[in-house]
Amino acid sequence: MGRSKNKIICNIKPSDKECRPLTCSVPEMLDEKGNILEDKCDELENKYVHEIYETMAEHFSHTRGIPWPKVKDFVSSFEPGSLLLDVGCGNGRFMDCIKDSKVCFMGTDRCKSLLGSAIARNPDLQVFVDDCMRLNVRSGTFDGIICIAVLHHLSTPERRIQAVSELIRCLRRNGTLLIYVWAFEQKKGTVGSRDFSSKDTMVPWHFQKKYAKDEKGEEIQECTLDQFREEKNNYHKEAGAPGNIVKVSPEKYLIALQRYYHLFEEQEIVEICNKGIEKYRENTKCEKNCESDENVTIIETYFDCNNWAIKIAKN
Repeated sequence: MGRSKNKIICNIKPSDKECRPLTCSVPEMLDEKGNILEDKCDELENKYVHEIYETMAEHFSHTRGIPWPKVKDFVSSFEPGSLLLDVGCGNGRFMDCIKDSKVCFMGTDRCKSLLGSAIARNPDLQVFVDDCMRLNVRSGTFDGIICIAVLHHLSTPERRIQAVSELIRCLRRNGTLLIYVWAFEQKKGTVGSRDFSSKDTMVPWHFQKKYAKDEKGEEIQECTLDQFREEKNNYHKEAGAPGNIVKVSPEKYLIALQRYYHLFEEQEIVEICNKGIEKYRENTKCEKNCESDENVTIIETYFDCNNWAIKIAKN
């Protein structure tokens, strides 16, 4: 029998999973009431959303392979020939889950690196870089649109309302839109659940240093868990842990990145969507110089995977 390899345990302490309110993280970006300053919104989202996802894209993509069942059911419900759009498609997992169907599914994301992962996953995917608040898409184009885990990265109500209005604009008559956002009310004991002390918060992402890149795009040469598994270093001898178990300190092998999130209560996201509907109506009236006969309404709200989900129909 060959010598058994040591098992690697990298314990992330509960304190390492704690989410920090913005008042503790970026007080210089807040007003006296703790609200994000209007002239700091772009800076906050660029530094704590867009740049973070570009940095962690490869690692993030490895953790996002299985589509959520209810979202998959939604995109699978459209008839052959339908045109669908995934706004915030990331690595394309929701697009890829119905690749054998007869629908045309396009995707867009702000993160170029995640779109690269989507194409690597399936070279046939049609994806492009875009901004959810200013979509470069013709009005009334898509039969179905999904926007999963995107709006909670926008830093003010006005920006969230603008994004909802844009999503509705791109929706064809008789089309349906599905939005998911992180819920403030987390179901304790479930995968990924956290305790939040504030709706505007920084959420840590711990990723292995082997995914870290320098400015030239080259891997940073750090000691990684893979090196432990291959037993190519001396830490095994020094650990002295019983049962061939090596306990490693997470801060040595993981890098913590802080991402900005806004957590929603149910009534709050409903209100944001209703205001987005109203903004769309106002914009349409200005463009056409008349009242639109379209009926845009919220048709369903539900809780799923610690997210609030909203379905909006345009008839």
